[in-house]
Amino acid sequence: MNDADKTKPQLLEELTALKRQMVGLEEERQQAELRQQIAPSLQRMRDAVLRMENPDDWREVGLCMTRELRQYMVFRDSSVLVKAPYEDGLFSFYFLEGSNEVKVAYNSNSSLFDNRAIKKAVETNTYVYRRNKREIAQYGDSLFPDVHSVIDVPFQIGTLAVNSTCEEGFTQTHIKIVSTPSIN
Repeated sequence: MNDADKTKPQLLEELTALKRQMVGLEEERQQAELRQQIAPSLQRMRDAVLRMENPDDWREVGLCMTRELRQYMVFRDSSVLVKAPYEDGLFSFYFLEGSNEVKVAYNSNSSLFDNRAIKKAVETNTYVYRRNKREIAQYGDSLFPDVHSVIDVPFQIGTLAVNSTCEEGFTQTHIKIVSTPSIN
């Protein structure tokens, strides 16, 4: 049908459909651009994983992850929680803001399921984002007092986490970046 023969509502409906299509194409372009932008960082992280020879090498993987993520987002600290390979227990690697310092802890009486947010992330195999202190409290998390938002992302044998001193400290783009490095 020729545009001259269409009614005003028909033309408006077509225009609305075209706008939706343009928005979808713009989102696809942005996603492709993001994938291209973070590809070198993902490769450096994969290389760090491939160089692993023992559980202590999580320290280097986490430092690499922290360095790479800091290129794309602002956050306070990051951490990697890993199930102990040959026994019950949990290794925790904390990468502290503003330093290359790594705090390492092993707790033989701990598991990924002790924390409700981490348990949900592992069981659903998707990230859990607590946007503010209220959501952090709903999960019963015991975090540093100045942490106001946190994301936990599961992988095959543990979780990655980043936290912020700001409420709603992470955007959907940040969440995609943190979720992308799947170390599965």
